[in-house]
Amino acid sequence: MFTKVRILILQEGPAPAKALQQSLGGRHELVFAKTIPQAMSALAEQSIDLIIARVHLEKSNVFDFLKDVKATERYRQIPFICFCGRRTSSARALDPIISRSSKALGAEKYINVEDYCCGEQCDFDKLRIAIENCSSTA
Repeated sequence: MFTKVRILILQEGPAPAKALQQSLGGRHELVFAKTIPQAMSALAEQSIDLIIARVHLEKSNVFDFLKDVKATERYRQIPFICFCGRRTSSARALDPIISRSSKALGAEKYINVEDYCCGEQCDFDKLRIAIENCSSTA
């Protein structure tokens, strides 16, 4: 038996968010933010159980957001997952560094959506389970 949780997803574009929506939307309440200020507002206004943030943001730095969340007493205990959507060859080379950096700053997990989705084919259940395993309430 699982508990429905409210998940904040910080993602500027629609592509990887579609995989997260398909994987999690039927079982959990999803709150989407396109910017760090929107994400911080959602945290202040709602009870969030899990944060998922894309590491490659064009207009901001996810690591600044992660540090701010973990430095704030009210949000510190919220599990935080950093994720990568579509990876270029250079991004693949940086994956181990990004993963270690994410965890060093307090993220529970670093997920590559491409590990669960190839083109239009996605293993939504496997992606959902990987995410739910990071939340003690899911």
